[in-house]
Amino acid sequence: MSAQSIKTREKMDEIFEKQLERLKTDYIDYYMIHNIINFEDWENLKKLGIIEFVLTEKKKGIIINFGFSFHGNLNVFKGS
Repeated sequence: MSAQSIKTREKMDEIFEKQLERLKTDYIDYYMIHNIINFEDWENLKKLGIIEFVLTEKKKGIIINFGFSFHGNLNVFKGS
């Protein structure tokens, strides 16, 4: 899931369900949110409920491990 493709909590669910369908599976070992570029991207995802989404899917056993890819510079990542 790309950070820029998520505009609503409903879109998050829609993308995830389509991914499960295309993969023909009922769980994902490693689920990544891709292309976080800056702190604002992460804050926006948090406002949309990304943490609750991941925790819910992990609790259901649908997401086993979760991660993200950050594409900004090191100072932005560190918050400097």
